[in-house]
Amino acid sequence: MDNASYHSVVVDKVPTTGSKKIDILGWLEARGIPHNPRQTRAELLCLVNAIKPRTKTFELDSIAQGRGHSVVRLPSYHCHYNPIELIWSQVKGAVAKRNTTFKMADIEVLMNEELDRVTAMEWEKCVQHAEKIQEEHYRRDIAIDSVMESIVINLQDDSSDSLSDESEEDDIF
Repeated sequence: MDNASYHSVVVDKVPTTGSKKIDILGWLEARGIPHNPRQTRAELLCLVNAIKPRTKTFELDSIAQGRGHSVVRLPSYHCHYNPIELIWSQVKGAVAKRNTTFKMADIEVLMNEELDRVTAMEWEKCVQHAEKIQEEHYRRDIAIDSVMESIVINLQDDSSDSLSDESEEDDIF
């Protein structure tokens, strides 16, 4: 699943520095956390940060888990790993070719017709293509990592070299 905002709705949204004080107070009260309503927002946020969960739980993940599934999220900005993007592109292209009225009701009919035309074989091809791209990127990243690990840069000043360089310069001038 990609990281679209509608896929990433948090179950228990934790207050942030952008939250209103009343919302922070409500969050603390809902959890039975002792606090003083006269505390500043910053002080209340310190209480929040001390007890907030370290990981976010997303609504869709909870729904999937409840039905015996798990969600695998794509890395940000890597929609090309998702086969549904290829299918969606095909469907949109076909609708655009057939759209003559530009009316939403007609577009909806065309969209449903094109979605019904997508075959299991087309899905399989798109899945294979996405898997191939992922594998290529994985192999490339491994190669880059192996090259990068062999590069060592010494950031410390070696005083013996700097002294010999200065004495050589003095001999020249």
